[in-house]
Amino acid sequence: TRHALTWLAAAFHGFPARKLTVIGVTGTDGKTTTSNLLYKILVQAGIKAGTTPTNYPTLLAGGDLIIAIDGREVRVFDDLLAYLVSNKGPGDTVVLTVLRGSEKLDILVTLGSRP
Repeated sequence: TRHALTWLAAAFHGFPARKLTVIGVTGTDGKTTTSNLLYKILVQAGIKAGTTPTNYPTLLAGGDLIIAIDGREVRVFDDLLAYLVSNKGPGDTVVLTVLRGSEKLDILVTLGSRP
């Protein structure tokens, strides 16, 4: 069936979706403002944010893929958020390991205050 073929294709390619970190913005008011702020924060931190339109109206592709923070694997956005909330505060620095194309980069980021 179609579902089996989808799973087999994902397995063959090493389940690439499991390596994605996606920040989604939902709601009724403020999505554009929030998306623009996130974009600017990521760019200022040295992270390449996605800018290429996809088949999904508000999902942009082509950005860096965050795979680790301070050497700890990031599989989903909650991994990143939980680490920050539990271990870091304003003024602290973290090392984000990202994939940019096929290149792995370590980017030092100094955290600002939380809103």
